[in-house]
Amino acid sequence: VIAPAGYGKTSVLAQLAGTGPVAWLTVDESSNDPSQLLTHLAVALARVARIDPDLPAAIASGGTSTRASVGRLLTSLGERGSSALVVIDDAHRITNHASRDVLAEFVGHLPALARAAIAGRQAIELPVAAWRARGEMLEFGPTELAFDEREAAELVRGHGLRLTDDAIRRITAQTEGWPALTMLAAITVARHHDGASVHVSGADLPIGDYLRLEDWHRKRYLVLP
Repeated sequence: VIAPAGYGKTSVLAQLAGTGPVAWLTVDESSNDPSQLLTHLAVALARVARIDPDLPAAIASGGTSTRASVGRLLTSLGERGSSALVVIDDAHRITNHASRDVLAEFVGHLPALARAAIAGRQAIELPVAAWRARGEMLEFGPTELAFDEREAAELVRGHGLRLTDDAIRRITAQTEGWPALTMLAAITVARHHDGASVHVSGADLPIGDYLRLEDWHRKRYLVLP
């Protein structure tokens, strides 16, 4: 699941997690140390599998090799005998090649009953071409996550904003269905416009502030002062 902030990636993962046992890891900068990444994985997997309680300490101390640690985690997951989902959120924060290799090794050798869901703001270097060619991967991006007019209307009216169907249609078109931006635009229009004339712009303070944080995407269709 690859998309900018505000597209609902974590919400999608949460929906998947609601279908059964889940080991959830939200990546931070420390995961650029392979041993730290493996330690975090071990802690997450302990929620769904019987992990040797000495393993995290052994990984952190370097008492076991990276490959052996991955193998032990996979073995523990496979011993469950039932399905489980491993979630890796904010995976774009993994920039270290060795940590990426650890993640690729782990995901690429999951036991038959386990699945992985990986989300990030940008694609990271994983063997996705091979997974795609084998039909082992389902991909979601901004196109799949963007709101259509019906979804935008549910979001806007669910927050108690009174906008016309035409205003919501215009907002959805101008934001290209980007969920977070759609909500900010709806709030701005509801507060400052009558809904008859809708123009979403970075000149509106809440929208401008948000777009400055997401610099790469704003330049496609919105103008900032």
